[in-house]
Amino acid sequence: MKSILKASIVTGLFLMISQLSFGQCQAAITYVVADTTALGVIEVIFFDQSVVPDSFKNWTLDYGDGVVNSLQEPPSQGLQYKYDTAGIYVATLVIGTDSCSDTTMIEVNACFTPVWPGDANADKIANNLDILPIGLNFGVSTPPRVFPSADWLPFCALSDTGGLNILSYSDCDGNGIIDSADVGPIVGNYGLTHKKTNASSPCVDTAAPELFFVLPSTFLEAGDIVEVEIHLGTSANPAVNAYGVVFSIDYDKNLVDSVAGVTLDFSNSELLDSSSSGISISHNFYSMGRVEGGVTRTDGFGKNVSGRIGSMLFVLEDDLIQKTWDMNDSIVERTFPLSFSDITFIDPSGFTDTICAKSDSATVTFVIPGIDPGIGNPLVKIYPNPTSDHLTIQLSNESALEELVLSDYLGREILRVSDPEKTETIVVEDLQAGSCFLKVIGKDFEFSEKIIIF
Repeated sequence: MKSILKASIVTGLFLMISQLSFGQCQAAITYVVADTTALGVIEVIFFDQSVVPDSFKNWTLDYGDGVVNSLQEPPSQGLQYKYDTAGIYVATLVIGTDSCSDTTMIEVNACFTPVWPGDANADKIANNLDILPIGLNFGVSTPPRVFPSADWLPFCALSDTGGLNILSYSDCDGNGIIDSADVGPIVGNYGLTHKKTNASSPCVDTAAPELFFVLPSTFLEAGDIVEVEIHLGTSANPAVNAYGVVFSIDYDKNLVDSVAGVTLDFSNSELLDSSSSGISISHNFYSMGRVEGGVTRTDGFGKNVSGRIGSMLFVLEDDLIQKTWDMNDSIVERTFPLSFSDITFIDPSGFTDTICAKSDSATVTFVIPGIDPGIGNPLVKIYPNPTSDHLTIQLSNESALEELVLSDYLGREILRVSDPEKTETIVVEDLQAGSCFLKVIGKDFEFSEKIIIF
């Protein structure tokens, strides 16, 4: 026989409930708040999840507001109940059969507009937009929630007004202080069911400041670690009185290493005065080819910006060339498109302004590192190709071969033969199947040829 003493806090008072429990009964209950705001009521639907070894003899639910409902067994479709006023209630469920009994309690957040930790702007999803109201209200105190939690559940909070500045939503962790710790629930509850949207439209208002990419080079190699700078405004057309900006970037996931992923880095941002003067967020949806993020000030003052506000960091797929080369190609060029979407730019008052996004403005060309394409040489015969065991290189005139270098598709040397014979045979049966490249160096010529090993 087990005896359980359970306690909960309700509006600052301790509610102590003692219930004798025995046997194999396990009481459990969940609930949802129905969307009945327009009707002026708060309707909660309770769902029993109890486990019992035999038939119910008693199922009693105390709603926490003085009303008790006693049934022989739980309703199969859920039990609806309407609370007269918004608030936090502790509902108590007592169940019993001929062989066991058990009790459980659940905190019910009965609110017209509950707070969901991480949804700081109350748009029903936790994402990069939610750092903006935190930045606007940074350092402000608000009444803490009775039960502070970062769980993705609806919580009641003292109501206040002000659109984007609603303090109860900005206090994501519910401790009564709006600070950088409130970014944690956003990250922990970041929405994972986004639908990819279309890229931003081309600029119509030419006076608007630009958001654009700056690539380190037009030519990148497979396996490169890449940093693409993200710039807001120019010296000729700065972003005036900027306070925060969030956005999404769409990219070709097939060209990006899935393990390293994509990260937005806002350290040393032009928008901020120091590393401690703002907050930022980055979340990658690799399966969608999208990364979302943003950065905002927290001091209540705007800044004119004309430079780098962040960087996009990623690693190019190191076996891209092997995957995409045609047998007759000696070089592969792939366009790596980058485009902005879902941009929100605010000033210190929380008002939004227009930003012109330069989408699809960068093209990246992938080349074979360390290999000259070449078109063959009539003086040299290379056979068989493809091959599985050996490769013969035969010089057809009186010239001399000086060196043979076999490399993989990344230019890494596999085998080198110095001072080869005019007819030289290389054993390749122990090499990994796939594409590699043979550089033939003669006294007065040099060329490369792709070799297929199977």
